[in-house]
Amino acid sequence: MARVVALAALVVLLAATSCAAGDGGRKDLKPVTSAESQTSPIPFYIHQAARTQPTGQAGEWMEGWAKKNPGWAHKFYDDAAVEAFVRERAPEYLEAFLAIPSPAVKSDFFRYMVLLKEGGLFSDADTECLAPVMTQAADRLVVGLEGPLQLLQRTILAAPGHPVLRELCDTLAARAGAEDAAELAGPRLFTEVVMKHIRGEAPGAGDEGIRVLPVSAWGHNGARGGSLVRHHLADPAAPTRA
Repeated sequence: MARVVALAALVVLLAATSCAAGDGGRKDLKPVTSAESQTSPIPFYIHQAARTQPTGQAGEWMEGWAKKNPGWAHKFYDDAAVEAFVRERAPEYLEAFLAIPSPAVKSDFFRYMVLLKEGGLFSDADTECLAPVMTQAADRLVVGLEGPLQLLQRTILAAPGHPVLRELCDTLAARAGAEDAAELAGPRLFTEVVMKHIRGEAPGAGDEGIRVLPVSAWGHNGARGGSLVRHHLADPAAPTRA
């Protein structure tokens, strides 16, 4: 019953935080350029990761992120580069990261770590950018709805050091050796933690600059007008899983 109430609260909260970014209110958004680097709280990095460098059509999708966002530095990480990043930039999480057997959980852990440490945008390697990345001056964390009760985490835009990312990393590190660790992969944990911070239930929570985009922005896989990102491994006719 408590979870039902919590999910109902999420619907109200997400509707409120996403209304400014709805289909009728996006004129206040603007493409980010390098000239705005001194005023934007989110650095101009696009992070993507895969086991090896994508080629063919997948490589074209990745190149598209750089072409549509010329003011942003594109950073690609293969498996070796992912581990090197954790060793050098997030050593406090290295032991836990190496202890996780699930590739899906490791993938999630890395995206949270790289955004926690460097900020910018992370998007899965099987996503295609359909329009330039857009932001508002107050943004510190931008996430997208995938359905009425769920956020997607294949694409995330964040300022470094955001408390949501810290809590996600700490949670994954604490449960790295748990029998149910594999269940931490995907959008459920992400949705729960973001919801907690939107509701102001996290210790020391204040104005964390969280903005939630409607399903039409990142969640329709390019199947409808106004979509900003297409996810190629999902059925465009149905809601997707991150």
